[in-house]
Amino acid sequence: MKGSHKIYVILSTLLLTATFYSIYYAPLFIGKLILLMTMGALAEAAFVLYQKKPLRAYGLGSAFAAGLLTCSLPDKMPFWQLLIGVLFASWMVKPLLPRIGIRLNSALAARLLLMLLFPTESTTWGVASIDTLSTATPQELYRAEGAQLNLSMLLWGPIQGNWMDFYTIVPGSPGSNFPLLLLVMILFFSWKNLCNRYTVLAYVFTFSIFNGLYGLDPLYNLITASSLFSMLFLFSDPYSTPKSIRGKILFGVIIGVANGWIRTATYYTEAMVFAVLIANLFTPILDRLFPAAHTR
Repeated sequence: MKGSHKIYVILSTLLLTATFYSIYYAPLFIGKLILLMTMGALAEAAFVLYQKKPLRAYGLGSAFAAGLLTCSLPDKMPFWQLLIGVLFASWMVKPLLPRIGIRLNSALAARLLLMLLFPTESTTWGVASIDTLSTATPQELYRAEGAQLNLSMLLWGPIQGNWMDFYTIVPGSPGSNFPLLLLVMILFFSWKNLCNRYTVLAYVFTFSIFNGLYGLDPLYNLITASSLFSMLFLFSDPYSTPKSIRGKILFGVIIGVANGWIRTATYYTEAMVFAVLIANLFTPILDRLFPAAHTR
């Protein structure tokens, strides 16, 4: 499949995930997503024209980055705050950082910026009801209380209800709430060579071992947090991931170790952001150690 066709298939999958979220939880979310993706495309186009370079449709990856960013944050996060992240990804991370040898996933770098600038808005997933004291996503509930939701609710949705009249159960990020759909798409993308299956397998193996060593449920942690979303959309970023097979495998191991360590050593639930960005920092080293000639 040609590169331009790949990006269209992946974009369509992201929009499909967002559409399901809009149907189940927030009807206006899909419109907000499309508007921010349009802003990302326009921002990159403006930067390319400013540099007096040719404008190519396939080069408008900032639209995809804007979509990933929006789908990884609470649906109620203000538009203007998300726009700051989109512009940061379009004008700073993607075009400028590679000039100094740093290749970060632009969506996750922008997400980290928003976590630092707006910590409350970027981590508030819902509003507690009058009958409960707090809210918790399925992953937060598991980390705080060791309680697991019914598997059918996780796979089919909607995620709702409360736990012991203390937590209101709320969905997590818009991109991570349909694990069955994400799993099917991961298998399809692997079959069609659209996703980085070497990194996916290395990550799942390493992350599962790490969870098992600490007495946690690897399967539950894989389907309730951002792992499936990251495997499908983030591990195959051509700008920030290694080129060789051995590099891709080690890249997945680094993410698995980093994500597993952060999750087991702390109660912080945004571990994947740091895990992938840490692995991105190793990409130039992995490319030098294992040249792209090993890519098949």
